Amino acid sequence: MIRAAICDDENNVCSAIEKMLFKASMELNLQIQTDVYYTGERLCKLLEAGEYYDIIFLDIELEFKNGVEVGHFIRKKLVNDTVQIAYISGKTHYAMELFKISPIDFLVKPVKYDQLYDVMSKLARIKKTYADAFSYKIGYDTYNEKVQNILYFESNDRKVTIFTFENTSEFYGSLDDIYQQLKNFGFVIIHRSYLINYNNVKSFKYDSVIMLNDKELKISQSKRKYLRDLQISLEMKDKDNQFPD
Repeated sequence: MIRAAICDDENNVCSAIEKMLFKASMELNLQIQTDVYYTGERLCKLLEAGEYYDIIFLDIELEFKNGVEVGHFIRKKLVNDTVQIAYISGKTHYAMELFKISPIDFLVKPVKYDQLYDVMSKLARIKKTYADAFSYKIGYDTYNEKVQNILYFESNDRKVTIFTFENTSEFYGSLDDIYQQLKNFGFVIIHRSYLINYNNVKSFKYDSVIMLNDKELKISQSKRKYLRDLQISLEMKDKDNQFPD
């Protein structure tokens, strides 16, 4: 599933891009879910609240908070370098302003289908390449870590430490954003400070888990029932797979 946002104050532009995305989904055999925003403020508010997208088609000439400001908000304020941004505009003189935002592409209005198709093809290749990897940035450098090698993440304010079998690294981010990227790989938030890889748990206790590196992590009281139910559900599933009818 690819989640796409379209942010443009022209209804006809949003409608046209939605139709093109539907066509691209059929031709590329992709599931694409779209949300439409008519202001940059609304988009920023929901992103800050935890909404997640794989790609945002973002108009530059928005009335109040323009697309460049929205891009800087995403990259600097939210420290989100994962979402791809495809800028759309009727003007072509923004190259230097967009450099630090690292957009996936720049589409000139009126947007042509072949332009959009190329963007979605590139996004599909990116997602396939990093489907089993987690990407994060330290300064200007990007690092990729195989999901199966990650033990857990520990959060402290806006800094997150990633613990793997080999090493640890610290970067800026939030557990909620990381969870949205990794929830389909068996990652679970067990505490406001911990996001664990369920597949790399050594043993479960009532109020804690022991990871494969023998580190014991606390489970918050509000998460204990959920984690216990999840454990039972997965154990039952394993039994069903071992002893089919």
